[in-house]
Amino acid sequence: MDSIVLNMKELLSVSESKLPKGKVVIPLYQRPYKWEDSKIVGLLHDIYESKKFLGILILDECQSHYDLIDGQQRITTCILFLAELYNKLENKGFAQKRIREVLFSNNNIRVKNDSVAKGDTSQNASFPGENDYLAIIDNKIVLNISDDNDCYLQKGSFENAMSVIRQKINAYSEDQLSELSKRILECTVLVIIKKKEGDTVSQSAEQIFLDINEKAQKLEPADIFKGHCFKNYDAEEYAQLKSQWSKLLKNAVSLKPVFADDLSWFIYHFLIGIWNDESTLLVTKDLTINDIHVLAGKDIDYTNNLLQSMISFADTILTFWANIKNEDYVFEGLCKASEIAAHRQEIKKLASMRNQSLEILDSIGTATYQKFPFLSFVFYVQHNEGTLGERISFDDLRVIISDLYIYSMLFVLNAEKKSKSIIDTTVRHAINAEDFSVHNLLEATKELRRNQQDKGFSLKECGKDFNKQAFVYSIIDFYDSRAKILVQKYRRHDAEDHNQEHFIIPDDNKIIWKLSNIPKKKKDGSLLFDNATGEPKTQKREIKLSPISAEMVRYKKHLINYIIIPKELNGELRSFDIVHKISEIEKWYQVPGRSLPKHIQIFIERIKAMPSYQELNELKQSQEHDLTDTRDEEVIRQIQEKYDLFLSQYFSEENELQIVDALQEAYNSRLPIRQQATV
Repeated sequence: MDSIVLNMKELLSVSESKLPKGKVVIPLYQRPYKWEDSKIVGLLHDIYESKKFLGILILDECQSHYDLIDGQQRITTCILFLAELYNKLENKGFAQKRIREVLFSNNNIRVKNDSVAKGDTSQNASFPGENDYLAIIDNKIVLNISDDNDCYLQKGSFENAMSVIRQKINAYSEDQLSELSKRILECTVLVIIKKKEGDTVSQSAEQIFLDINEKAQKLEPADIFKGHCFKNYDAEEYAQLKSQWSKLLKNAVSLKPVFADDLSWFIYHFLIGIWNDESTLLVTKDLTINDIHVLAGKDIDYTNNLLQSMISFADTILTFWANIKNEDYVFEGLCKASEIAAHRQEIKKLASMRNQSLEILDSIGTATYQKFPFLSFVFYVQHNEGTLGERISFDDLRVIISDLYIYSMLFVLNAEKKSKSIIDTTVRHAINAEDFSVHNLLEATKELRRNQQDKGFSLKECGKDFNKQAFVYSIIDFYDSRAKILVQKYRRHDAEDHNQEHFIIPDDNKIIWKLSNIPKKKKDGSLLFDNATGEPKTQKREIKLSPISAEMVRYKKHLINYIIIPKELNGELRSFDIVHKISEIEKWYQVPGRSLPKHIQIFIERIKAMPSYQELNELKQSQEHDLTDTRDEEVIRQIQEKYDLFLSQYFSEENELQIVDALQEAYNSRLPIRQQATV
């Protein structure tokens, strides 16, 4: 083990380097670059105010280069400092030359980054290093990262960092910028090198990494976790470990929309929700149990099995997530192959199953916990090479997916605190039990659903949230209580697109009073007739009422302002008045093959029972007023007054409660809550 103090110029510049092997590489298994703006600005300020000691760098000696084990965030940020300074110092030839010679040598950037190393050569960069993440184009250092080679989706982080630096240094004069570039190059680091050959020191570079960082928790939990992995592995297995870590990091980034925000959270959520080891339910967010790291004292086999399981889990879920977006997917591996063939043509059933699965993975709550039962089901059934899936019938799979979808959505709707103490492992246990049976699995998913039903939720809390409304209205309209299956689900993006209709208060807060078939008249007041048919000619007229008052607009986000209808119908209703909307909706659903959904029926029945609506309807049907002349202010005033009265009565506390109660009753008739035992 060697150590040496170097300034940044000596570290980065080949001509002045004191490192025998010269080139330094940020290896693929390292974490992505992701420094926060405050850290970037803080480091720049500290360097300008005084020549700064940048801490310890740990290098691992390889055949032809050094792997940077610790310090990549600081070093990368300093490189980006120099790149932006180069661009700003366009009138300072010698200052630019000094930076260029430090950053680039022998046609390559000095400190390479394997996760973004292969740039986009289509830019025709006139600079050294066409395969590096920085390029010189028109005497400007620019990012040269292609999307295909951005393993961990870091391009945005690099762009943001350079933007932050650019904004900060714009306030500096040219002389200050020249001084800043000198001070950056004069910053020092203590470099610790683990030598590849003849190193008699027992500690690895990773162990020093742990000793320096673990207690202070300067790094992300994933970085400490990686250090323990290296500690638990034998040196001759490091190549395998590095490959595993790279796969895990890449998968964790790809799975971010479904599972966890970053690798640290991925590991944490996997341990508490997926890994079949009850002790890990006690793991804290820093990946310790009673202040002892979860990998402390574990052997290479345990560590390897855990890593392999995390990689396999990510691979399985990523594949499944891609599959359920494909209309040809028929749930291979999750149920009997023979039954898949028999049900392959049941397009609506399969679409509903895919939609529910997608909704579970897309659902957003205060935690990822609601997804664990479903993720465990998909992972462990497919992880067993299809042997468990071959025991599950197609109809059983429909029930399982329905149960887990309902559980997931009720979990999100429930207002209780989402602590990990409520993580449910019954599905995982049922699948991993030595005496696995489909019956027990079905009982587990049913009980999971029913337990969540019993907790209840406030229907009013759905507000204007489409996903929550879509869940509730799908249960009311499409849940088959006998078969325990959700037959169909409202979605915005599928073959039968549905939208939220701003039923009472339109999105633009304006009401158009729709008039149809108004007779056309001559100047003398007599009717005009169609020469071909002999029928009176008619015209369609619209009256724009005054915008809805600010007092009423505040009710727009309430649950009772929305129904869910087909996209085509939604487009036809526009901002028309409620009488016209109800008429058009009823006509739409009178077509053979359609039936008025229950949740819409509840709204319409309640509205038709309102005296203020009945008056609006009578006014609409009345022929007492010739509304072809919209200058009739008295008629418009009458409509306006009656409409304002309707709105105030509709959004009254009493009326809102009645509609919500009716919806709740319809919902409970499909998914009844079990009666609590009386004492």
